[in-house]
Amino acid sequence: MLRLVFMFLMTQCVLCVHGQSYRWNPEDFVYSNFKYAFSWSLPTDMDWKKISGTEKHTIFKAYQPDTYITVVVNVNQIQHEKANDISIWDFYDKIVSQSKQIDQYIEKNTGNKTVKHTFEKCMFCGKQAYKTYQHTYLKDDRYEEPYEIITIAYSYAYRGFTYMASVKVHKALYEFDEIKSYINEIFRGYSIINQYE
Repeated sequence: MLRLVFMFLMTQCVLCVHGQSYRWNPEDFVYSNFKYAFSWSLPTDMDWKKISGTEKHTIFKAYQPDTYITVVVNVNQIQHEKANDISIWDFYDKIVSQSKQIDQYIEKNTGNKTVKHTFEKCMFCGKQAYKTYQHTYLKDDRYEEPYEIITIAYSYAYRGFTYMASVKVHKALYEFDEIKSYINEIFRGYSIINQYE
């Protein structure tokens, strides 16, 4: 009887693990999302803490407690009849032309002012993508000094969704060349999980 109970519990545990759409390994700092087909293996030289995102479309968010470097993955479904065949470059001109309006909307709602926002076409994980650099500035009574953040992000489309993988860092830290190289190292750990039909 005890053996049957043990086998039942083991089966339930296996089903729970296999039924999850994501997995986070807090020892190796590897996040895998099977529903959205991406994985991010973060550098192991410092600790990473997985935290909840505050936006509905944030699928993954983690930060380093010592540096406050933050990584974020946002995913949105493409509302188009041929969503699976769309490249992010199909939206590129529209995104660039509307970016100023979006930045003004964010400033109005959050107080975060965009100082600089650049876009460039590139390749990311074998997909057509665009890379953005954004410098935001917030002067707020909650902070003694202005709160300035640099965000580097790569956006691409895959299987009917748009993805934005971002690294956020305080501007004072970003000014060191070693941090710029470290950000490149962080992005090297990002990959798309193959999904076969």
